[in-house]
Amino acid sequence: TSTSRGYGGGGVYIAENLTYTMNDGVIYSNQVKQTTHASGENQVADDNSGGGVCTRGTFYMTGGSIGKTENGTNYPNNTRLGGGVYVFTDGTFNMTGGEIVANTCANGGAGVYVYTGGTVTLENASIHHNISSNHGGGIYTYGSVTATTGTNKIYNNQATNSTSTRHGGGVWIGTAGSLVMANGEIYNNTARSNGGGVYIDNN
Repeated sequence: TSTSRGYGGGGVYIAENLTYTMNDGVIYSNQVKQTTHASGENQVADDNSGGGVCTRGTFYMTGGSIGKTENGTNYPNNTRLGGGVYVFTDGTFNMTGGEIVANTCANGGAGVYVYTGGTVTLENASIHHNISSNHGGGIYTYGSVTATTGTNKIYNNQATNSTSTRHGGGVWIGTAGSLVMANGEIYNNTARSNGGGVYIDNN
């Protein structure tokens, strides 16, 4: 259980040209606290992002869990963008097993957030019970997400806020983003507004 104050990666931060492999275990109850920048200091795109993992390099996940639920209690990773995993420009996330579960975020992508130029490949992956207070409960992407191998499941995720428009309970896709999926399941996701399963935006 950790707290990072600054840029990204409450649990794990992967820098450019580096590789991290997760074969088992659990990354949970980590957070990235909101950064207040000094006057004249530039904010970068991965500020306050990736409560569990933030990658600018390559992240291989073959098993284990990001986020945790046990005996009816959730132990989420939490941040502004990408509660479970944040994939930055030129970052890569290959998930060939395991689960991303029970993570939360304030802005988008409680399970996974993919920034423009980021790449995600899913194979026998499970992304479920993540809650975004904005769009994209399971996945929020401006990058490329491919889920064509094995059986991938995106279910019981939520994009909810009691007072505002919220889209894409399972997946939110921006204009620069894409999702290619075969032999997968997207079900029981909830959005306060449109696209309980998938929402494709024009901005």
